Amino acid sequence: MASEVVILLIVIIILAIFILKSTAKYETSTVKIDNKTINVEIADDYLKRVKGLMFRESLPKDSGMLFIFDNEGYHGIWMMNMSIPLDIIWINEKREIVDIVKDAQPCKLSCPTY
Repeated sequence: MASEVVILLIVIIILAIFILKSTAKYETSTVKIDNKTINVEIADDYLKRVKGLMFRESLPKDSGMLFIFDNEGYHGIWMMNMSIPLDIIWINEKREIVDIVKDAQPCKLSCPTY
């Protein structure tokens, strides 16, 4: 019984990685913070937000990803399967910065939620 559960978990993990590595098409836009313009990919649905920037080896200068949620509230971000550290900025409905985490580090298994 325990071995069947382990096999099922392995299959689920493999399928999840396959789905997350798929080439989801992100729309792009720009975000201005003070005098800085940042080119962003838009993660506006569940699968795009789950995949995020996973498996990317690099990120061009002045670029990032804008996660759009259906409602304002606490939305945790984690750095699983990332290769590069990132700054994470939370913006509310009024387009005000409400929190910043600088230099969030990549992780593989046990990842903190920011």
